[in-house]
Amino acid sequence: MPTSSRRRISAALGPASRGAGLLACAAAIALTTACGSDAPADDPSSTAAPTSQTPLPPPPTKGTVPWGADLNGFAQKEVRCDGGDIAVRMMWTGENRFVACRNLKGIRYLKAWTRAQPSSTSDTRRPFVAMRGEFFTDTPNSMQFTTSDGAKFDLGPTIVTIQWPKANGSRKTISTSYTTGAGWTRLD
Repeated sequence: MPTSSRRRISAALGPASRGAGLLACAAAIALTTACGSDAPADDPSSTAAPTSQTPLPPPPTKGTVPWGADLNGFAQKEVRCDGGDIAVRMMWTGENRFVACRNLKGIRYLKAWTRAQPSSTSDTRRPFVAMRGEFFTDTPNSMQFTTSDGAKFDLGPTIVTIQWPKANGSRKTISTSYTTGAGWTRLD
């Protein structure tokens, strides 16, 4: 507003109005300074969440996942966890593969690809067989599983031992052990 217009308004209002106007102006400046602007403050609870999801970190593990394997077991279907189940332990040596899996209910089971039970006639040309075991127990150093035919698998820190079922009428226990190295373990 031009200076001449301000002087005419001021003269028309008189000295009392000028003082009240200055007081009102000073009060408005003080409120704005003390309270901030007239715009509403941001509500922290209404702040939108980021639209992109952060991927979950991988599970804690010990050892190296073997070549051709992932968190669901080995590539071969015989030693791969069922459906959405996860591998909790993988051990291997040569062509032998052993994977302990855990289903969504937390129940563990074993899938193995190993040589068949030794026989007294031929121990050198045993075929490979796929085996499945149900969780039996934990020991201080291993996980144990049993199969429907009575074999017992013991997955130790660096050795897998299979105790085969006794033949009819035999009192002899036959075991096979495979030194596997440390393998891979999921720690959660």
